[in-house]
Amino acid sequence: MGADFTGELERLADVYKCSTLVVMLQMRAATLLPREGFDLLYEQEVSRLMGFISQGPARKGGSFYSNQPLRIGERLSRALFRETKRGGTPLPEAMRLMGLRSVKLFDEYADRLGES
Repeated sequence: MGADFTGELERLADVYKCSTLVVMLQMRAATLLPREGFDLLYEQEVSRLMGFISQGPARKGGSFYSNQPLRIGERLSRALFRETKRGGTPLPEAMRLMGLRSVKLFDEYADRLGES
């Protein structure tokens, strides 16, 4: 498998939000890859991916506070912080709506959005 082919597999996997193996299977189903030799190409891709797994995680993961505005919406978060601060929404209700389980998380998230 050449670097160009691998790069194209990764590009298509990113576009279609799936694995490179799924891309290969779909390419074979659409007769874009020949049936002869497909098993070898597929095994090579599996080996390449297993190499990434054996290296261990590249990073620890995403940031909770960076993901929150995307998960529940920055606009809603800001509105809830302001309403809670002014007394219009009780703190437990605001925390429930945002999926936060502690006042510490609520306060830290408010600080990160500049709503403290």
